[in-house]
Amino acid sequence: MSPKRPVYPFAALVGQELLKKSLILNAINPLLGGVLVRGEKGTAKSTAARGLAELLPPIPMVASCPFHCHPEQTELMCDTCRGRFALKEELPVRYRPMPVVDLPLGTTEDRLLGAIDLEKAIKTGEKHFEPGLLAAGNRGILYVDEVNLLDDHLVDVLLDAAAMGLNVVEREGISFEHPARFILVGTMNPEEGELRPQLLDRFGLCVEITGLPQLDDRMAVVTRRLAYEENPEDFTGQWEADQELLRENIISARERLSRVAHTQDVLRLITMICLDQGVDGHRADIYMLKAAQTLAAYHGREEVRPEDVREAALLVLPHRRVTTEPGDPFPVEPLELPPSRVVRHTPGSRTRTRSENQTGRYVRATPTPPAVPDLALDATLRAAAPYQALRDRSNLALAITDPDLRHKVRERKIGRQVLLVVDASGSMGAKDRMRETKAAILSLLLDAYRRRERVGLVVFRGDQAVNALPFTHSIEVAQRYLRDLPTNHSQASPMRVTRSRALSLSMVK
Repeated sequence: MSPKRPVYPFAALVGQELLKKSLILNAINPLLGGVLVRGEKGTAKSTAARGLAELLPPIPMVASCPFHCHPEQTELMCDTCRGRFALKEELPVRYRPMPVVDLPLGTTEDRLLGAIDLEKAIKTGEKHFEPGLLAAGNRGILYVDEVNLLDDHLVDVLLDAAAMGLNVVEREGISFEHPARFILVGTMNPEEGELRPQLLDRFGLCVEITGLPQLDDRMAVVTRRLAYEENPEDFTGQWEADQELLRENIISARERLSRVAHTQDVLRLITMICLDQGVDGHRADIYMLKAAQTLAAYHGREEVRPEDVREAALLVLPHRRVTTEPGDPFPVEPLELPPSRVVRHTPGSRTRTRSENQTGRYVRATPTPPAVPDLALDATLRAAAPYQALRDRSNLALAITDPDLRHKVRERKIGRQVLLVVDASGSMGAKDRMRETKAAILSLLLDAYRRRERVGLVVFRGDQAVNALPFTHSIEVAQRYLRDLPTNHSQASPMRVTRSRALSLSMVK
């Protein structure tokens, strides 16, 4: 078996200082809520995440535990390890390199959270849990590429687990929980669609990155990468001293963090910045204080200074600022559509459809098992009840056989893309009518946003057409595109557009 190829050193990354700092801060303080990295492909996002894991020291864990529990800290233990620890049992210890777990785009809820085997539970009375990706990533790094393309429900449960440090799985009254503390790194390209603001706000930090603009920096990227590919062992060896210095700074900052204090003046500065930026809610204030404390610890201090707050604001506010407001929206006509029985994968709320995973409303039961196990406990018990007098139940309250098993049929609501097509061949005459046209589009977008759908705009004139607004559910993105929309590409009355229902609807596949 060939030796493992060395990971590209974190210390060798050129530029991208905010990205590197946000990752280091999360390594020091896992309660910072992870980091969302928005930017182009090929800007070292995944390289930085994997480099951070290599930078951090191995973690001690209970050797026989599938959840990688800490052998001494009870708050980082599952119920089984905590029980063994309480009985003074000596827990076997082994050291595990800091893991990086990738979350694939096609991940199901069971694959992410883990699954409870209901069939085994009702047949044998034993509770069996199959660990998922959150268990694999516990006390490590969970890397989610293109997080904006994940099902909103999966993003919700992922962020819930990250915030609580606990994964709770419930199926038919049977529940299981285990610790799930990890550094969450989500990446996205805004051109491929935005996250809903409610989900954006759940990420503690956010950085926007682009390709390096300086000639020398870009040359350094190429030079270092080629040197690494030619001889990875020699290249990583050249950076080991820098790696060790970063590692020592992180470890000492972790030890210092609990002693970092802040004054009322610092807290007042934080809230003033959030009020000035028009930030909704209070998560920004909380995360800014946590980030400022972590920065102080990283810089070797035990008290937060104003410069720590200003530095923290660069990481906490980019995804929370309210920069634009839609003008003069009005109600739009409902676009209710007939139900569809075709199984689809995308969430939404205009049309009901069959669901082939464990999301959606349970509507009936069937003896035909689905691709993803989803046992209907109530229907199974009803099917088994008439035969109990004829079966050998041994020590079981109820004997279940395979013919009794019933499975859930679920319905969910599918998303749609709403394409607004505007004929710009007429004459508006005045630029002030532009605002009315934009208001019509934004009003439709507000309606679609509440339903988690996307709106696009195509403007045509003569034999030419312009894609004026790519499909989006983000009001901010729509404002950015429509702000620069030329008057002669929008020559149609908004009321004429909505009343004539010049809309093209297509299913989101």
